[in-house]
Parts: sequence; structure tokens; C-alpha cells
Amino acid sequence: MTEAGLNDVSPDGTGDAAGARDAPDPEAADEQLTNSLAVASIALSAIGFLTLLRLADRRERTPFRALSLFFATTLESTGGTVLGVMAAGRSRERAPTGKGFLLAAAGTVLGVITTVLTFNWMRTRRRL
Repeated sequence: MTEAGLNDVSPDGTGDAAGARDAPDPEAADEQLTNSLAVASIALSAIGFLTLLRLADRRERTPFRALSLFFATTLESTGGTVLGVMAAGRSRERAPTGKGFLLAAAGTVLGVITTVLTFNWMRTRRRL
């Protein structure tokens, strides 16, 4: 080995020392995943709410379109709620006061409210 090659060996002699230094921190990767889940939760819940607003608009709405918007709103808001609960659970294990937890809680609350409003809208409509 050359002198440069000796500097590249890890302390235990099994491999490349640079690989050990460049390895990602598992805690940082977990936090990034939690934050990503939280952002996806609030985004999906917000899309569900915007779809609910389109559902409430009566212009040019056929029964098929109303049902499809109802199912889309339900899917989006329920998905946002599930992602928010997952992110809040992951975040609670580490630091319940972090940014990921707050975003997850906001996405969960928005998703639940949108789901309730969607089902209330469908329940109060006699005809589409």
C-alpha cells in the first residue's frame, strides 16, 4: 500500500475510513422522514379541503361529478389524517414539541375537520 492508502483504512482495519465518516446519521434521517410525512399530511389535507370547496360549489355539477368529488375529498382528507397520525407518532418518540409534531398535528386536525364536513355535506343533500 502507498502512504495515501494507509490513511484511508478505518481504525478497525476493515475498510474505508471515508465511508464511516460519510454515513448518514440515522436520527437525522428519521427526523427528515418525520418532517416529510408531516408536510405531506398537511398538503394532502389542504388539497382535500380545496376539493371540498369545489364540491360545495353548485355551478355545473352533475350527480356523477358530485360523487366523484365526494370520494376524492374523502380519500384526500383521510390520507392526510393517516399521514399526520403516523408523523405525530414518530415525532412523539423523539421530541413532541418539534416542527414535525406541529405540522403533523395541523395536518391531522385539518384532515379530520375536512372529513367531518364532507360527510355532513353528503348527509344534508337530499339530491345531488
